[in-house]
Amino acid sequence: MNRMITLTEGTDWGNVVSSLVKDDLSEIKEGINVLRSAPLKTSADQLKSLLRTIPHLKNMEDGPRLDAEIVKCVSRAETLTDHADTAFHTVATPGEKIRAVVIACAAIQSSAVGPCNPEIVRESLGSE
Repeated sequence: MNRMITLTEGTDWGNVVSSLVKDDLSEIKEGINVLRSAPLKTSADQLKSLLRTIPHLKNMEDGPRLDAEIVKCVSRAETLTDHADTAFHTVATPGEKIRAVVIACAAIQSSAVGPCNPEIVRESLGSE
Protein backbone atom coordinates (compact mmCIF):
# COMPACT_ATOMS: atom_id res chain seq x y z
CA MET A 1 0.00 0.00 0.00
CA ASN A 2 2.81 2.42 0.87
CA ARG A 3 4.47 1.66 -2.47
CA MET A 4 1.24 2.47 -4.31
CA ILE A 5 0.95 5.77 -2.47
CA THR A 6 4.56 6.62 -3.26
CA LEU A 7 4.24 5.70 -6.97
CA THR A 8 1.02 7.66 -7.46
CA GLU A 9 1.93 10.65 -5.28
CA GLY A 10 1.03 13.96 -6.90
CA THR A 11 -1.40 12.42 -9.40
CA ASP A 12 -5.19 12.39 -9.35
CA TRP A 13 -5.13 8.68 -8.56
CA GLY A 14 -2.62 9.30 -5.73
CA ASN A 15 -4.88 11.94 -4.22
CA VAL A 16 -7.81 9.50 -4.26
CA VAL A 17 -5.73 6.75 -2.64
CA SER A 18 -4.38 9.14 0.03
CA SER A 19 -7.88 10.40 0.77
CA LEU A 20 -9.24 6.87 1.16
CA VAL A 21 -6.44 5.84 3.49
CA LYS A 22 -6.84 8.97 5.63
CA ASP A 23 -10.62 8.48 5.82
CA ASP A 24 -10.20 4.87 6.94
CA LEU A 25 -7.72 5.87 9.62
CA SER A 26 -9.99 8.68 10.81
CA GLU A 27 -12.90 6.27 11.14
CA ILE A 28 -10.73 3.80 13.03
CA LYS A 29 -9.54 6.53 15.42
CA GLU A 30 -13.12 7.70 15.98
CA GLY A 31 -14.18 4.13 16.71
CA ILE A 32 -11.35 3.71 19.21
CA ASN A 33 -12.30 6.97 20.94
CA VAL A 34 -15.91 5.80 21.24
CA LEU A 35 -14.76 2.49 22.73
CA ARG A 36 -12.51 4.30 25.19
CA SER A 37 -15.12 6.81 26.30
CA ALA A 38 -18.05 4.37 26.58
CA PRO A 39 -17.17 3.09 30.09
CA LEU A 40 -16.81 6.66 31.35
CA LYS A 41 -20.17 7.73 29.92
CA THR A 42 -21.81 4.59 31.28
CA SER A 43 -20.34 5.24 34.73
CA ALA A 44 -21.57 8.84 34.67
CA ASP A 45 -25.08 7.67 33.79
CA GLN A 46 -25.00 5.03 36.53
CA LEU A 47 -23.90 7.64 39.07
CA LYS A 48 -26.80 9.94 38.13
CA SER A 49 -29.22 7.06 38.60
CA LEU A 50 -27.68 6.08 41.92
CA LEU A 51 -27.74 9.61 43.29
CA ARG A 52 -31.42 9.97 42.36
CA THR A 53 -32.32 7.02 44.61
CA ILE A 54 -30.67 8.32 47.79
CA PRO A 55 -33.29 11.00 48.61
CA HIS A 56 -35.99 8.31 48.31
CA LEU A 57 -34.11 6.15 50.80
CA LYS A 58 -33.91 9.07 53.16
CA ASN A 59 -37.70 9.46 53.08
CA MET A 60 -38.47 5.77 53.69
CA GLU A 61 -39.45 4.53 57.12
CA ASP A 62 -37.21 2.09 58.97
CA GLY A 63 -38.01 -1.52 58.29
CA PRO A 64 -37.32 -4.45 55.99
CA ARG A 65 -38.17 -2.53 52.80
CA LEU A 66 -35.65 0.18 53.63
CA ASP A 67 -33.03 -2.42 54.56
CA ALA A 68 -33.54 -4.20 51.23
CA GLU A 69 -33.27 -0.94 49.28
CA ILE A 70 -30.10 0.02 51.15
CA VAL A 71 -28.53 -3.33 50.27
CA LYS A 72 -29.40 -2.73 46.60
CA CYS A 73 -28.01 0.80 46.74
CA VAL A 74 -24.73 -0.31 48.31
CA SER A 75 -24.40 -3.08 45.72
CA ARG A 76 -24.99 -0.62 42.88
CA ALA A 77 -22.42 1.76 44.37
CA GLU A 78 -19.82 -1.01 44.58
CA THR A 79 -20.49 -2.01 40.98
CA LEU A 80 -20.25 1.61 39.92
CA THR A 81 -16.89 1.93 41.66
CA ASP A 82 -15.60 -1.02 39.62
CA HIS A 83 -16.96 0.48 36.40
CA ALA A 84 -15.34 3.84 37.17
CA ASP A 85 -12.02 2.08 37.81
CA THR A 86 -12.34 0.36 34.42
CA ALA A 87 -13.12 3.71 32.82
CA PHE A 88 -10.03 5.23 34.45
CA HIS A 89 -7.83 2.60 32.85
CA THR A 90 -9.60 2.90 29.48
CA VAL A 91 -9.74 6.64 28.80
CA ALA A 92 -6.82 8.54 27.33
CA THR A 93 -6.90 12.14 28.55
CA PRO A 94 -6.10 13.44 32.04
CA GLY A 95 -9.48 15.21 32.18
CA GLU A 96 -11.33 11.95 31.54
CA LYS A 97 -9.20 10.16 34.14
CA ILE A 98 -10.04 12.85 36.70
CA ARG A 99 -13.73 12.47 35.88
CA ALA A 100 -13.49 8.69 36.38
CA VAL A 101 -11.87 9.22 39.80
CA VAL A 102 -14.57 11.73 40.80
CA ILE A 103 -17.25 9.21 39.80
CA ALA A 104 -15.53 6.45 41.78
CA CYS A 105 -15.27 8.69 44.85
CA ALA A 106 -18.95 9.66 44.61
CA ALA A 107 -19.85 5.98 44.36
CA ILE A 108 -17.77 5.16 47.43
CA GLN A 109 -19.45 7.95 49.36
CA SER A 110 -22.86 6.67 48.19
CA SER A 111 -22.03 3.21 49.49
CA ALA A 112 -21.81 4.74 52.97
CA VAL A 113 -25.61 5.12 52.95
CA GLY A 114 -25.82 1.72 54.60
CA PRO A 115 -24.16 0.46 57.77
CA CYS A 116 -20.44 0.91 57.25
CA ASN A 117 -17.16 1.49 58.94
CA PRO A 118 -16.03 5.09 58.32
CA GLU A 119 -12.39 4.02 58.34
CA ILE A 120 -13.01 1.61 55.46
CA VAL A 121 -14.78 4.35 53.49
CA ARG A 122 -11.83 6.70 54.11
CA GLU A 123 -9.41 3.97 53.03
CA SER A 124 -11.38 3.33 49.86
CA LEU A 125 -11.40 7.04 49.04
CA GLY A 126 -7.68 7.20 49.69
CA SER A 127 -7.02 4.39 47.22
CA GLU A 128 -8.79 6.32 44.46
